[in-house]
Amino acid sequence: MAASPPLRKALAIMAVEFSNMRAYGLDFAVSLLSFGAYLVVTFFLWSAVYANSSIEVMPFAVLMSYYLFAFIAADVTGNRKVAHVMSDDVKHGDLTIVLVRPAGYFFGAYFGRMTHFLFFLLVLSVTALVASFFIPVVFQSDALHIALFVLTLFLGFTLNFCLFFALGCIAFWTENNFGIIRSFAHFSHLFSGYMVPLAFFGGMVGTIVSLLPMKYFVSFPVSIMIGRVTLSEVLPNMAIELVWIAALFLAGQFLWRRGMRRYTAPGA
Repeated sequence: MAASPPLRKALAIMAVEFSNMRAYGLDFAVSLLSFGAYLVVTFFLWSAVYANSSIEVMPFAVLMSYYLFAFIAADVTGNRKVAHVMSDDVKHGDLTIVLVRPAGYFFGAYFGRMTHFLFFLLVLSVTALVASFFIPVVFQSDALHIALFVLTLFLGFTLNFCLFFALGCIAFWTENNFGIIRSFAHFSHLFSGYMVPLAFFGGMVGTIVSLLPMKYFVSFPVSIMIGRVTLSEVLPNMAIELVWIAALFLAGQFLWRRGMRRYTAPGA
């Protein structure tokens, strides 16, 4: 049976993006080196902290497991590049060229980033498996938890994409929105649980952070993998995440339509 037209477009976009990724092998090598450096620094940093203090929030082996999977989650769900590319397209007039392509802008950008998601999920998972021979790792190895981990990573990727797509649309109204994007990316790193597990936030701050959508980028899928979230808590959280996805998708589409009304390419 032949693939449907949207599926054929998606596969074609992903094939082109994969070819582009192959042309930038240095980026791939840097990602792997960053992964290794991240794990080494994290291991020795927290080893020193645990050796000189009593931390009851999370055992050391669980914390190391958290950071191992947190790097994977942050890398595969991150879509900051989408906002930067859109800003450049608007600023330099390249948006006009992209718009004449068969696939819509959102569709093309989404499946282009999906290539990154699938490729680095595979590569970093294999790398994490190798790393588990050198650092203590505790995780749920049954098929259900692994499937939920991958599924929530996909949802986190989609949520992150919708968020940064909406942020990219700000380029229609500003001369330069790179500062806004960069600031929000740093904010997201902190409150997604990438820099510090959200379990370390207590009191009112912890309550506020738990209500933000950023936890679905890193903290939520990783907590499933290391057994910090019960199966009974997964579905309610996924339902809330889907609401966030729908809300940010609609916000992005609204901003896109409004922005296109005022868009004028240089020289037009």
